[in-house]
Amino acid sequence: MTSKYKINSVKTKKSRPITSFFFSFLFSGLGEIENGKLSHGIALSLIKFILLLIIPVKNITEKESTSSININLLFIMFIFISLYSPIYSFFLAKRDPKIQIKNYHNNFFYVGFILYSITALFLSLHIISSFYSIKKIENNHISPLYKKGDIVLINKNIKSKNLIGSLIITKKNKITRILAKGKKTIKYKNNFFYINNIQLKHENIQQESIIKNIDYYENLIIEVNNNKKYPIVNFSRKKFKKKSTKFKIKENEFFTALDFRNSEKFIFIINKQDIYGKIETKLVPIFIKNLIKYFLDFKYK
Repeated sequence: MTSKYKINSVKTKKSRPITSFFFSFLFSGLGEIENGKLSHGIALSLIKFILLLIIPVKNITEKESTSSININLLFIMFIFISLYSPIYSFFLAKRDPKIQIKNYHNNFFYVGFILYSITALFLSLHIISSFYSIKKIENNHISPLYKKGDIVLINKNIKSKNLIGSLIITKKNKITRILAKGKKTIKYKNNFFYINNIQLKHENIQQESIIKNIDYYENLIIEVNNNKKYPIVNFSRKKFKKKSTKFKIKENEFFTALDFRNSEKFIFIINKQDIYGKIETKLVPIFIKNLIKYFLDFKYK
């Protein structure tokens, strides 16, 4: 006697943990797709590229420049997804020795996913590079926050940003801090700057450990300008104590000064077209600091 019902056979294949791991290591989500988790693979891939695109979007939409904490947190999440995907796909393959073959388990779909991943990555990086660049600090005594060899992130979108109090880099690779903009009278007397006769306040450093790249702790102070606080090295100079120095800047000019104010020339007047970008953050140390702060809840000192 023959059965009235036809039994449909399900085609399966042996799972490949190592292959799945390398698939997702190279192209996030591909290992999950190999293990029959199509929605998981596409979601991980999309999240990864969305995290990259958030950075330029925030740069355009925010009145103030994107904070270094936000930037580094996004990069932390991007790297987390990049590491999570291969590990997750490896354990998926280990858990299920047999995988049901789906219609997307073919070379054509895999090649298409790889091309999409490569295109999305290069497109994301191209968009980011329109707003940001990376530069290496070439010498010491630029700022107490940076030293020679540090890799910094430069925000090139300066058209609508408030640059007062920010450390910038010029097109001639000069790094200086903007203290005032356009039609201002600036006076320097007794180690203080006065912008239209309003003194820039100085505060004492509460913890020396927050600055690790400087030998001049006895002269290290915090200057406050436009609600921004930044460390400077202020040397006692007799000629500035006896004589005040006064400047007037034009409408399209910026008045800038070095954070290390111990050289014969530490004051500069520049135009907006001279500015290459604003220094946002030091990439590697700040990245590690925020990684500890956000994932281990540890106060970095």
